[in-house]
Amino acid sequence: MDKKALTETDIRTKYITPAIVSGGSDSHTQIDEAFSVTDGYIAGKVDELFALCDQLKDGLQQASETEQHLTNATIEQALS
Repeated sequence: MDKKALTETDIRTKYITPAIVSGGSDSHTQIDEAFSVTDGYIAGKVDELFALCDQLKDGLQQASETEQHLTNATIEQALS
């Protein structure tokens, strides 16, 4: 058998799952061979992540501006 010609599923079925089961795992309750996601699921999550990054960047910018204003006000107060 040419192992290079095997698909990922073939390799998992013939080699990986039997090795895991021989280690004591229950193939019916402890092994999930496939996890399907709906079309666009990952792209949607990436979009959510970018939106969160944009919010974080905006928040950091606002915090920096507030810090600068407070620093200026403190210096002004100390010098007067």
